[in-house]
Amino acid sequence: MGLAIPTLRQGIFLKTVLGNACRPRTANRWTSLLYAMLPVLFICHVLSARAADPNLRNAPVERGVFSANEIAALDRGEPVVKGIRSNDPRDISLYGAITIPSDPESALKAFQLSLHLKEKSITQSGKFSDVPRVEDLGSLTLSDNDIADLKKCTVGDCKLRLSAAMIERFQKEINWNATDYSERVNQLFRLMLVEYLTAYLRKGDAALIEYADQSPTVELSREQESLLAKLVYVNDTTPEFVLDLKPLLGSSMPVERSLSWAKMSFGLKPVVVITDTSTYRSDIGGIRRVMVLSKQIYANHYFDASLSLTAAIGDYTHTNSNLLYVNHSRSSALAGSLSKIKHQVVERRATEDLKDLLGQTRLNLDTVLSNSSPAFQPGWTQWVSESRALRLTLLMVLLLVIARIAGYLAFRSRMPRLKRPASS
Repeated sequence: MGLAIPTLRQGIFLKTVLGNACRPRTANRWTSLLYAMLPVLFICHVLSARAADPNLRNAPVERGVFSANEIAALDRGEPVVKGIRSNDPRDISLYGAITIPSDPESALKAFQLSLHLKEKSITQSGKFSDVPRVEDLGSLTLSDNDIADLKKCTVGDCKLRLSAAMIERFQKEINWNATDYSERVNQLFRLMLVEYLTAYLRKGDAALIEYADQSPTVELSREQESLLAKLVYVNDTTPEFVLDLKPLLGSSMPVERSLSWAKMSFGLKPVVVITDTSTYRSDIGGIRRVMVLSKQIYANHYFDASLSLTAAIGDYTHTNSNLLYVNHSRSSALAGSLSKIKHQVVERRATEDLKDLLGQTRLNLDTVLSNSSPAFQPGWTQWVSESRALRLTLLMVLLLVIARIAGYLAFRSRMPRLKRPASS
């Protein structure tokens, strides 16, 4: 899978909450959010006229992401991770960095190894051909629950993230009384994804899906454009790379592209994610840089949009590399009631996980340099243990129930006062 796999195993922030589980004021939504958002957060010519500083630390400092104390921690070799609040309540933004005593390519490989060892949720995956084919998705299947939900799926009321045209095709082209309707649903789903990718390769972001499972609809192109503008470092130092991400064909830059898919299990609902990954290598004054930018172009559950950047940049001594990971993800499940509590839970756990991941990257460096078998600390074998995820889920459901009870009691307490004048 090459460089695309880490995005699928991260983030891709994966990457849309479906049906009742996605709508505000439901306990199911909390459960889906916690199972999905925590692991997925762990789910890029000639230079411009402005001189680009290859040191990744300057851009985060100028943007106010990292403080002087956090830069000092980087100098000591410690991982630094920070969650940044957005004006959009649907957003989760995560920044992480660490100094690795190696060249950029080895630092990136060590980070990818950490992702590979940590991720256990991918059940199916694959890479698309240069010209996408249905055979590229040969092993992809929807869950039985997803297929059952599609029977009742209508535009504006569907438990899978689909466009209006996709929803209508499932109702028109599938005979739901046939004995083999499940296989026919999977065949049609694979066909529509290939058609979608073919249009994307031809038209670029203009062909990105508009999710019509709920009202209002979500235009992925607009969401991704908004997230791209937030990316630290790449926007500050490599604007030509950002511009090159718009058209997919006819690029004159040395950018490697790949389209990949994965089906990941998040406890309640398996999620199908398609990711467009761009890898850019450049040299500024003898300083090597490798940037991997991953853009989620489809997710059938949980995510409105997701974008991540992994950058490995050497220094002037040629003995160290700065590794930066940035993820911006957007989910409507984070908005609505108790939004602040939702963000606190997701950000706190995601920050802890990314710190562990960056720390493990330093430990994996010897494995990468010597091509030996990796040694992985037992405490990091999973993104979130089942028991901890269950405790978090129960806590959030309990908070929601308490909030509802409190609201009901407050309403009841006002009723007598409203009636007293009439009774007197």
